[in-house]
Amino acid sequence: MKNKKTAYYVKNNIMIFIIGIILFCGIGVYASVTFASSTVTYSNTSSGLNSTNVQEAIDELYNSCNNSSTSSGPANDLLDKVDVVESGDGLYKDEYENGRYFYKGANPNNYITFNGEKAGWRIISVESDGTIKITKTASVGTQMYDVQGRYDWFYPTWLNKYLNLEYYDGLTATAKAQIGSHKWGAGAINPNNDLKTQISSENGTRWYGKIALPTVSEYLRANSNKSKCNSFTLYNDNLSTCKKTNWMYINDEWFTFTTNQSGWVIVLVETGSLANTDADEYNQIYHATLYLSSEVKITGGTGNKADPFTIQ
Repeated sequence: MKNKKTAYYVKNNIMIFIIGIILFCGIGVYASVTFASSTVTYSNTSSGLNSTNVQEAIDELYNSCNNSSTSSGPANDLLDKVDVVESGDGLYKDEYENGRYFYKGANPNNYITFNGEKAGWRIISVESDGTIKITKTASVGTQMYDVQGRYDWFYPTWLNKYLNLEYYDGLTATAKAQIGSHKWGAGAINPNNDLKTQISSENGTRWYGKIALPTVSEYLRANSNKSKCNSFTLYNDNLSTCKKTNWMYINDEWFTFTTNQSGWVIVLVETGSLANTDADEYNQIYHATLYLSSEVKITGGTGNKADPFTIQ
């Protein structure tokens, strides 16, 4: 039986965190908190929320703070401009998460200008909350995931601190205003599971912030060859095919946002395969990734590299 004093302490800390989310909704502050599942108690009866566990409650509060939909914002602008396809290169409706759309294929027209960098970014996905997720095509730099060997993004790791402090500070004032704090799937995965299960594992833990990296599931969903490339194992078994039908593949090693359940950081290597590495073993390149705020408007462009989408 759980110690009443411990349960009371944990319950009060959860309420403090929930109040903190409410206070932070109107300003550009992000925070990350984790609780040991064996000590957390939560009652939606007393909270007034529909959710039945802590993570869902946090998500529900986040969504209420960011009360937007595809009725406005860059997501709706993009869906008005672009045809959704079922084959070849282009924008696909996601089969795993309602309301999401992913760019797939070898070279879809998903280039976008951000931070004054013409065609310097590409759109990963269109989100159900009115935002779009973009990633920088060129590497921000080369570094270890964490110089102290910590693979936990919440720690925070070196990359977390660098991207959300020094790199963010170097963006233009306009670009900073166009970034939205967002929830990210930060859970560890079992690479042997199918893609649906891996997505569920990623979404089992949330990080709330501004800049991170592409996840493994996003890399897999960027491939238009579903029959051979839509799982970690299939991808590695069919590299010669899969790296030709995925716009996110480059001939270099780079960090993903995802870790596995054995405590390794997952990287993409030159061959196109997904592999594991220690957080402090190698210097790797990395691609800043972020969500454009639902207040942003797409004002022009076709998404082609020569005519990228433009925003304001």
